[in-house]
Parts: sequence; structure tokens; C-alpha cells
Amino acid sequence: MAVRADARRKGLGRALMMHAESWLVDRGVDVLQVKTVARKTAPSAYDETRPFYCAMGFTPLEVFPELWAPQNPCLQLVKFIGRP
Repeated sequence: MAVRADARRKGLGRALMMHAESWLVDRGVDVLQVKTVARKTAPSAYDETRPFYCAMGFTPLEVFPELWAPQNPCLQLVKFIGRP
């Protein structure tokens, strides 16, 4: 899931995420995970994704340094969306 850069900051990502979560909860899913590029020393096009996911209630769980490539470490974030 992604929102084009020129369409960000308009609530579209939040609306997409809320719809996806509702759809998943209705189907019995309790935990949602997302992956994005972990923080690197150089700025990245993914620098906006981490704060967005955290604002949506996700918690960083683990970094996989070489899942995708050494220059793109993977950050896994999780969120409980189902039963408490």
C-alpha cells in the first residue's frame, strides 16, 4: 500500500489503513504487520513511512539488515488490531 508523494498529508493513508484494519478484524485477524525500510544514515524516500506507521499505532519489532539488501535494511512493525 502506498500513497503518491503529491497526494500525501490529506488523510488518504490513514483512510486506507483504517479500512484495511476493519476488513481484517472482520475476518478474525488479530495482528497486523508492515515492513518498510529501516532508518539509515542517508535520507531515504521511506523516511516518512516510519512516523506514519507509528502514528497509526504500530510498534517497531525487529530490523532485518539483509532481508531485502544491505543498503535497504527492513524494519518490521506490528499492531494488535483484533481482540484485546
